Amino acid sequence: MHSLFILGARLIPTTENAGGESLSDEIAPHMLDIDSFIARVRDYVEKNGFYEKVITRRTEEFGHIAHVWSTYESRQKVDRDHLLAARK
Repeated sequence: MHSLFILGARLIPTTENAGGESLSDEIAPHMLDIDSFIARVRDYVEKNGFYEKVITRRTEEFGHIAHVWSTYESRQKVDRDHLLAARK
């Protein structure tokens, strides 16, 4: 997985109670380096599997900047009919 990212890359999922104790259930960003992300998901992925593919993509450009909007579907097995999620 390290080969997919530049040195110092961060993954920032949004989760409830990100980064520790909170007085509310607000959704907030949770900053992870690559090793922290792997540690966070390793047990789940090894036990359940995880396969993801892009089902649609749209690119918006402004000058020299481009943003790619992608929608993914995820499954626990490649050939499984049941979707875990479809998200943008």
